[in-house]
Amino acid sequence: MEQASFSGLQPGTLYRVEITAATIDSESEPTVLNVTTDTDPPTALTVGETATSSVEISWTPPVATLQSYRLERTNALGQTLPNVIIPSGSTQFSVTGLTPAMSYNISLIAV
Repeated sequence: MEQASFSGLQPGTLYRVEITAATIDSESEPTVLNVTTDTDPPTALTVGETATSSVEISWTPPVATLQSYRLERTNALGQTLPNVIIPSGSTQFSVTGLTPAMSYNISLIAV
């Protein structure tokens, strides 16, 4: 066997996997892997109050324990703005420094 799949794992959880090779007569020392599953994304991302150069966003957090959120922004010209790190306990954020009358693509990633 060269690969294996696991199901029913919890998001954002550290798992320890031990792999050994075995024959009828012997068994190798285990190779140990520590693997963390991906975190579910936040859901229900909505835009609230807007102003000339800012917008309020809110979301529902994922079930898993997070380190933080990463906010990514790209404007209509394809320019990527610097990422913003948002504390894990947050469920809303004011995105500031936007150019008036410019469209933006905003992504919120659970880290």
